[in-house]
Amino acid sequence: DGSLDTALQEVIGGTTVEERQARNDAATKLQAAQRGKLARKTADDMRAENEARNAAATKLQAGQRGKSARKEITEERQARDDAATKLQAAQRGKLARKTADDMRAE
Repeated sequence: DGSLDTALQEVIGGTTVEERQARNDAATKLQAAQRGKLARKTADDMRAENEARNAAATKLQAGQRGKSARKEITEERQARDDAATKLQAAQRGKLARKTADDMRAE
């Protein structure tokens, strides 16, 4: 009986239920492996894109911090120069008044 089934399957190209199940199981495993591979590649691509975006953002932020620091230094220098100018003007005024007083006293 079993040999008749086997002979009949060979003639008509049929498979047993177990063979079909084994083939289906193998196909399912292959599909799962392929889906996993695709998911890992997608995750890697997304990770790389994120890293590139973060690197670009970091570069922009560093540039902005540099610009801000240079502006702050320029403002501090200007404030220092303005204070020095006021002190010098006050000193020149004091000296001029003293010189004028001395000339009047002569």
